[in-house]
Amino acid sequence: MPPHDRPPTPSSSGASACPPGSSASCPFQCKPISSISIVSLKFLSDHDLLKDNEKDWKDSGVRYQKPEWTTSKGDPVTHSMDLAVSVELTLQIEPPDACSEVGDIRGESILNGLVFEKTGVTFAPGPLTLHMESAGKLEKTVHVLSNSIHWSTTTSTALSDSTSDTIFVTVDQPRDTGNHTHAVTRKRMRMAMELVSPMASTNPHHVVHELMKKIPGYALKANPAVPSKFNHPKYFNNEGGAWPIADYIEYSAECQAIVRFARKIILQLGFPGEAVMVYVYADPASPKTAKEDPESTAMPALHHHPGYSLVDQEVTEHDVGRRYPPSQTKMPDGTTSMGFNAFEACLKFTAKNGPEGKSGSLETHYYPGGENGSREKSADAVLKHSFQALVQFTSAWYPNDDDPNKLPGLKITKIIAIYDD
Repeated sequence: MPPHDRPPTPSSSGASACPPGSSASCPFQCKPISSISIVSLKFLSDHDLLKDNEKDWKDSGVRYQKPEWTTSKGDPVTHSMDLAVSVELTLQIEPPDACSEVGDIRGESILNGLVFEKTGVTFAPGPLTLHMESAGKLEKTVHVLSNSIHWSTTTSTALSDSTSDTIFVTVDQPRDTGNHTHAVTRKRMRMAMELVSPMASTNPHHVVHELMKKIPGYALKANPAVPSKFNHPKYFNNEGGAWPIADYIEYSAECQAIVRFARKIILQLGFPGEAVMVYVYADPASPKTAKEDPESTAMPALHHHPGYSLVDQEVTEHDVGRRYPPSQTKMPDGTTSMGFNAFEACLKFTAKNGPEGKSGSLETHYYPGGENGSREKSADAVLKHSFQALVQFTSAWYPNDDDPNKLPGLKITKIIAIYDD
């Protein structure tokens, strides 16, 4: 084959690659690049756990597919804070017979200062895939980032376009996602962000403490304002467990449900630390000594001591023989009647008391559910701060046996122990 019949080698300037002296109609002449467009953006350093369910609290929906950004969609991602962001950017260079050029590409996110840059890139016709890592890291705070990246090139026909996506910036990878109530969905992640981001803290103990304050009191009776499918105030259900509390915070929940809710939030956001639920109570045989049962206990605390209860209001010997309405009944004068409890459920949380749980002393605190955000260093402190007494009781009609509007209440028959804080 004569040299002038060989296909041309694309030039870097876009000029003809035909041999000198060829006619203007040389069929192998490459053309200048006419366009560089973005085909897709794939995140490589995200957690790849997020499901697209936004309609309810269940572990449903499908995991967002990669690439997250194309010309027809922009899916969110979750990503750990204080890390660089790695992406795979795919471009399309036209026309098919364009001359290759060598140039640079730059992507800059105005809102977070992330910069992606690659130099000495060969822009050849067709698809071009580039692996890039941001020069900076994501800010060390829990937040939602509207991540619009403007991309540009130094080619003769320059790229000038943007990709847009949402990054849920967590402390670390969401934890315990094998448990369906802890799986990562868009609705759950968004709610966790809404609750924690305003705290402007990554200290796990501070965040847990603030979460427990958001539900200051507990409830023992179902509120008709909460749909029955959620099983208020227990929140044992197939609708997302304790997650629906987020929609009905003003109606509170049982202490154990509050604890489960707070735990879901910190696990969703990847906070470090050991978070277990324990049931704190006193055995009638040794009423001054606090005991704790693990969450796995089938009949925890005073449930295996029928006829005994911890009470959350002061009692004296004058209350022995007195009848009470059902636990925590709203009274005509606006007060709430005495609460009769089998235990105080606590989030027993162990973590370093410092930013991101990486510094500070390793501490264990008890966070009682529905106790106005109290935090204790021992089960004994929980017992004495949460309850006034341990009593023995029997079932009795309230206010008396003959009242036509009587309620199934309780009667204290003996005071076993008084807790004087």
